[in-house]
Amino acid sequence: MKTNRLILLLFCVTLFSWSVHAQDNPTSDEAPYFCPYSGGAYYQPDVFPRYDAATRSLVLVNTSGETVRVLDVIEENVRIINWSPDCHYLTGAVGLLRYPLDIPSPYVYRGQLVVRWYHKDIVIWDATTGTRIKTFKDNPGRYLASAAQSSVIWRSDSAYALILGGISERYKRIHEDYIWNSSTNQFCRVGLLPENQWYSESRASFNQYYWDTVHEWLWGSAKGGVAVYNMTTCEETQFFQLGAYPNRRESRFVFSPDSTFLAVYSVSQSESGPGGITVYDIASSTPIYVNAEGFAGHVALSADNRYLIAGYSAIRVWDLQNLPEKYEDRLPIYRHGGPEALIQSMRFSDWGVIETTSEEGVQHWDMHTGAFLPRE
Repeated sequence: MKTNRLILLLFCVTLFSWSVHAQDNPTSDEAPYFCPYSGGAYYQPDVFPRYDAATRSLVLVNTSGETVRVLDVIEENVRIINWSPDCHYLTGAVGLLRYPLDIPSPYVYRGQLVVRWYHKDIVIWDATTGTRIKTFKDNPGRYLASAAQSSVIWRSDSAYALILGGISERYKRIHEDYIWNSSTNQFCRVGLLPENQWYSESRASFNQYYWDTVHEWLWGSAKGGVAVYNMTTCEETQFFQLGAYPNRRESRFVFSPDSTFLAVYSVSQSESGPGGITVYDIASSTPIYVNAEGFAGHVALSADNRYLIAGYSAIRVWDLQNLPEKYEDRLPIYRHGGPEALIQSMRFSDWGVIETTSEEGVQHWDMHTGAFLPRE
């Protein structure tokens, strides 16, 4: 019998394994944070950031302890966030920590090291010239963004970065987010709703995101669906709603193998609005509603876009080309037990074969019969 578990999607505050301190910490025994992208155009294998207490400067040093470049003079506290994928830029939080003890001994919350701030800015430095090139003033919240998600999210080519708002004392993220263009050094606020929407606030959460380099769009999970933003202007160009009516459900999304269809689905049980799964033909924005009988868990589409599967404690299958007319009748054509453990991910690994990943490992199942298919 499967163990029923309630998955709570909670934001946890950021764990910074690579910290440099700007007050009362003349030495550091922390492991060097080298740029982790060895294929980056500006990669230097032996260079990492350190804070020089004597000069109150953030510097890049090499493994011999020699200063390679001074990045900034900082009178307050600094925490490094990450490197850009090309190793050109370094990002960090600069501000005043809330408690002095957070400097040598960061607070532990739910097993994670965190620091609390009176105020903070998100800063981007050019590691090749030693200059502060952009400051996002007054990043909101007592904490930086969650450990599951960096405060700065880079596109793989380092052309753009998404700067996320911080976390409130109630561990809810404040949706004040920006897209920064590295080539122009310009930024814009992203996630604001178009005018005359039914509630007036940012609906972007970016718990899931996708940099669409073909269309220059940023896809992001949002309240009640999936939003698509123009990277240059930050305007919302499309919104793929979860369900037939506006709602505030936290959503996720998955593309079909040929990227022509999109499945939008809810990830938890909630009373905040209708959940389930909605499949879209992306080109026409035409929705297909199915009766998921609750939240979806994990979702995938077949290679021919005919079959939709969802799984959490069981496997459900819909034939999208043969749905009943009424929504309430659009139930799965198959329900299979699947693995004994809760499903963590799923996909079609072959024609008519469903692959699940759980604590039992990777397993395969016949889509039509639900039979376990052992693999050699």
